[in-house]
Amino acid sequence: MKLKSVLSLLLCFLLCCSPVFAQTESDSMQKALSYAKTILTIPEDYTDFTYRAQTAPDGEVSWIFIWSGENKGDVQVYLSDDGYVSAYYSWIYADSYDETLATYTHEEAREIAKAFIEKVNPELYPYLREVTPDGESRDSRTAYFVFQEYCGEIPVFANTVSVTVDKYHGNIRSYQGTRKAEGLPQTTPVLGIDEAKEAYLRDIGLQMEYRMYYNHQDKNYTVFPVYYLKDTMGKAIDAVTGNAIEPYFPDSEYRYGLNSPTEDSVMKEESAEGGFSPAELEALSNVGEVYSKEDAIKIATEKIPALEGYALYSASLHRDYRDETKLYWYFGLKKDDGTYADVQMNAKNGQLLSFSLPQTDVENTNFTVEDAKAVAEAFLAKEASDVFAMTQYTEDNGYAVPLQEDEGLPSSYYLTYRRMQNGIPVSSNALTVRVDANTKQVTYYSRSFTEAISFPDISSCLTPKEILEVMSKNMNFSQVYLPVEEGYRLAYTFQNPLGSIYDPYSGKRLDYKGEPREESVIPAYTDISGHWAEQMILTLLDNGYYFTENEFRPDDAITKKEFLQFFGMIGNDTDAEVRKTIARIEGIPEGEADANAFMTKEELCYYFIDRLGYQKVAQLDEIYKYPFPDEADVSDSLKGDIAILVGFGILKGDANGNFYPQKQLTRAETASAIYHFLKNGQ
Repeated sequence: MKLKSVLSLLLCFLLCCSPVFAQTESDSMQKALSYAKTILTIPEDYTDFTYRAQTAPDGEVSWIFIWSGENKGDVQVYLSDDGYVSAYYSWIYADSYDETLATYTHEEAREIAKAFIEKVNPELYPYLREVTPDGESRDSRTAYFVFQEYCGEIPVFANTVSVTVDKYHGNIRSYQGTRKAEGLPQTTPVLGIDEAKEAYLRDIGLQMEYRMYYNHQDKNYTVFPVYYLKDTMGKAIDAVTGNAIEPYFPDSEYRYGLNSPTEDSVMKEESAEGGFSPAELEALSNVGEVYSKEDAIKIATEKIPALEGYALYSASLHRDYRDETKLYWYFGLKKDDGTYADVQMNAKNGQLLSFSLPQTDVENTNFTVEDAKAVAEAFLAKEASDVFAMTQYTEDNGYAVPLQEDEGLPSSYYLTYRRMQNGIPVSSNALTVRVDANTKQVTYYSRSFTEAISFPDISSCLTPKEILEVMSKNMNFSQVYLPVEEGYRLAYTFQNPLGSIYDPYSGKRLDYKGEPREESVIPAYTDISGHWAEQMILTLLDNGYYFTENEFRPDDAITKKEFLQFFGMIGNDTDAEVRKTIARIEGIPEGEADANAFMTKEELCYYFIDRLGYQKVAQLDEIYKYPFPDEADVSDSLKGDIAILVGFGILKGDANGNFYPQKQLTRAETASAIYHFLKNGQ
């Protein structure tokens, strides 16, 4: 039975027979489903159909329709009965997305994306402009595009549409939409951009703090200062009044703090029992340096009287992955009424690292944040006396906090005391507590303090004003239409502020390791026009294989490190790391590997065979016939590799039938070889 008939019968049943739906809901679904079928192409073999309804607080109903076919794929669309498509997803099942060249180019994928937007969001489409996403890249599987709404030359803040296109099949993999902004003001800014920057710095500002990166291989920390925006959620300067204003997103349920959990957590769980067998746990819990399980629970209960009445239901001992001399107890506890608690503590000295107790949900009429701070600080002065004096209370606690629905006081308070050094905070080092407004007790505590680290001097850093100038260029500080509660306001702010940290000494953008961030730039080669390999080089670029410089240098010899980078087998690895890769692939001692040696044609075969996973098969040299007349020039160990690659159509000889195995490869010849490797579906 065709899908159209199936849907018609289903819809008829829903409208006529189902007692679950009110008539208005049936009408809404019929309207939404009819519209979906006019704008979407659903394959006829997607015969399974499911749906869900969502009702917003204002009563608006939206629908999720899902079509799928067994071992075929699926299509999902999220839309309201007025035809607004908020999201769309599709997936075509395939045996694999092999390492091959894409069927569609990036430009073709762009046209597919634009045509889809025009079809599902015709009202907004004329006002969209493509913007470059942060970290733009290329690959053979998908193409990702972002379009932003503009009114004239001014963008509408955060009003973007994103589309992902499958470059193998040409279908839309995902779409995230937005409605056209209404009521944009026709006002003239009073502030110039320089005045807006001054106001931003004064009223919103930048923050400097110490960040940390833990190197697991070397087992040490890198500590480095950074500048970042205090606000990354769009706080802006009103272009008319010069005041700081906040964006308003009525559909958002949470307000997010700037800091997010980092890799530098208190411990690393190696398994359910911390990597220890039951016998080892028993032995560890009875050695003199570690508190036994029973003694540790007793200490915890003395420190946290509210644990009285809880029974132990799980216990595990964990080793700190950064310092194997440190051990931590973790206890899970529960009461007969089904409430739970947990405790984490240092197994050697009994120091509390964290605990969590249930909180009450009673209306708070008079317990203020100042009252909560008094409770928290009395607790911390006793329980964290060794570090509390190094901290400072901050309202930016880094948690996602539900917005209050009314003006009443919250039933509990999260309070964060961040570690300070040289007058600036230390990332991921803090004491955090939750104080229950009903019991007036601490019901959550977390201690995260990194030991044995040193902090760089910050006296010679650039000023916030100097850093702001750099940020303004990199993150596009400019005029936008900012959504506010009463509509839209013309304002100045950063259009792409997320995830950006800057070196306070040089002003360079940094990565999470504290190293200069290598920006993802799609090159525009200036030296390949008319070259015999031009089209292959551009096809590889479109599929994610490229050098980041704007000069390809097609006739230069290629080094082994450059080849590995071009073919995506390594990133920006050090020469020492590259030598390890070369030694593994070529089967030579690491000391003989040279990252900067030029690649020969026969050596290229090692790397292709490694990529194919045919190393052992290629070693059976006696079963292969070398396919070129220059056999005397080839290394015996590579005859099988070359024969396999010729058989796949990846390599071939010159016009005279010779291979010239010892010839150094040029970059263009390398591109040709990789192109044919991918084109032949390997």
